[in-house]
Amino acid sequence: MRAAFAAGLLLTAFAVPASAAPLDAGDRAKLEGVWRSNDNPKSDACGTDGNFQYGVEITIEFKLTGGEIYFEDQAEGSGGDTITSATKDGGTIFLKLADRSPAWDVKFTGKDKATFYDRPFTRCMAAEPRTNLALNKSDMNYLATGLIPAGDAPFYGVYFADSRVPGGCKAKLWQGLAFDLRHPAYASLLRIDSPDLTERLEAKKPAGFARDTDGMGRWIVDGVKPSAGGWSFTLVELIPPNGSRGDKVTVEVQRTKAGITIPAWKRTYQRCTFS
Repeated sequence: MRAAFAAGLLLTAFAVPASAAPLDAGDRAKLEGVWRSNDNPKSDACGTDGNFQYGVEITIEFKLTGGEIYFEDQAEGSGGDTITSATKDGGTIFLKLADRSPAWDVKFTGKDKATFYDRPFTRCMAAEPRTNLALNKSDMNYLATGLIPAGDAPFYGVYFADSRVPGGCKAKLWQGLAFDLRHPAYASLLRIDSPDLTERLEAKKPAGFARDTDGMGRWIVDGVKPSAGGWSFTLVELIPPNGSRGDKVTVEVQRTKAGITIPAWKRTYQRCTFS
């Protein structure tokens, strides 16, 4: 599928015209979100009945990252990329990507409808305003996972390893936190286990270090604002097993030389990056 799809992309995407102008805020807002093209004729465009098959999903974010995209075609062509240029000429938008060429051409065809390189897509999830996330570029670079992957990492860019993990960032067995703040439609904080730790636990072997086991370890981020020495997060815990909304709490996340500390949880974490 990927080979045929890539060939179609090369045939339908063109060089950016010299007359193209920078994309305005209105068009950026219309682009942000999760777009889907569903190849299952028995399902709706977004696969809301659970039958999103053999299709393509594109996630686009501008507001907090300046321009990131994640492309999922359920094949090896999937991955994230940086939008290096977003321009418009007439009714056509051109998205230049750092690691994919030529530029993608996008045309709006209706409300939440567009063609990407002549293939019809539906915006199945619009971006949230995210005015409650008072984060600058420096904050995002320090805290947040991104849409751009690194190798086979379970999350992209940054994670914070629990300081109780032997070996810190070099450890293969680790538990940590991921601040998923770059997605255009939702922001969350997640407790994550490394792939090696997940495999070990599934084999019913002990982790070999102290770790948290009190539930799902998932929180919706309802807001973030700077505070003395770090950030003040408003979190809503998701209760297992179904992820229903629990209590809302405010948690101080303090920046340290090596990572972060969360005094209310009595936890310290080392900042690590996937490479």
